[in-house]
Amino acid sequence: MSQTLISAPRAYEPAPISSRRRTAVLATMLLALVLVVAGVSMMAVAVPSLTAALGASPSDTQWIVDGYTVALAALLLPAGALGDRFGRRRALVAGIAIFGLASAASALSGSASALIGWRVLTGVGAALIMPGTLSTITASSRQKGAPRRSDCGPASPVREASSGCSPAAHCSNSGGGARSSS
Repeated sequence: MSQTLISAPRAYEPAPISSRRRTAVLATMLLALVLVVAGVSMMAVAVPSLTAALGASPSDTQWIVDGYTVALAALLLPAGALGDRFGRRRALVAGIAIFGLASAASALSGSASALIGWRVLTGVGAALIMPGTLSTITASSRQKGAPRRSDCGPASPVREASSGCSPAAHCSNSGGGARSSS
């Protein structure tokens, strides 16, 4: 009588990648992260001229600015789940395509309501981009047999530079920042 033993599943061990490829992956993911963060901050500069050009009401102006952020915040977790289920690369590529097309359409929109719609769709693309960037950075930095580490450190200065904020503005998000001497 033969018995079949079932072994416990092994942890996923990614294939090793060269340091040159790891650097390329990191640079690509940071560029995608710049798209997402700049999408939030660029409206602060463009609002006065957009309001005048489109004849937007104060309510329209608020939605032009916040439609992107609301869509990004509302869909970030579901988009991460979609990336887990269907692959982070597919989600990332789909997000970049949606983001790019909606951004181009935003630039061509002739009314406040059209711009609001395109900005919301841009936020949907950003929600697909964001989880893929950070998980790809983490996964690409793992080496077989090495303890888990993260290369997300470079994402913090990139986030700060692309948003136009000081490092102190992101202290609560990155776990670092100035400490009081009291």
